[in-house]
Amino acid sequence: MAVGKDRRPQLALTGVFNRNYYDPEVFVPKTNTWSVGVALRIPLWNGLRNKYEVAAAKEDEQRAAAAARAVEQSVINQVWTSWYDVKTAASRMETSKDLLNSATESEQVALGRYKEGVGSLLDLLTAQSALALARAQEIAARADWLVAAARLIYSTGGLTGAEALPR
Repeated sequence: MAVGKDRRPQLALTGVFNRNYYDPEVFVPKTNTWSVGVALRIPLWNGLRNKYEVAAAKEDEQRAAAAARAVEQSVINQVWTSWYDVKTAASRMETSKDLLNSATESEQVALGRYKEGVGSLLDLLTAQSALALARAQEIAARADWLVAAARLIYSTGGLTGAEALPR
């Protein structure tokens, strides 16, 4: 919006060509009308419209700057949230690996005790169930880490456009 341009004088050139045809040509043949005009517009007073237009333009500029800051803060928040999600998922992966190692050892001990006849079948099944749960948690932790890493790459602009799509 070009605010303030109405304060300057404006020069306008106009031209019109008109040709009229009448149905019964015997009475009046065709006529051509030409007109050329020059108009000079000098604003003297416009009811303070320019002052309000300038104020409105400044308000629009401030609103646009505030919207840009809000988008910037949103992007920064997304990046930090994604980064912390990656860190949390990495910690969860380490914990799930420890749990998987512990459950594997527990299952091996229960299996050995059962083979020797000193352990019950219930103890072996409980240990195998705990091992299966630990495996599931470890897989879920890896999947969460991959999703969090992809979200971080997306938040930082690494997954945009056609190059982000699988081929």
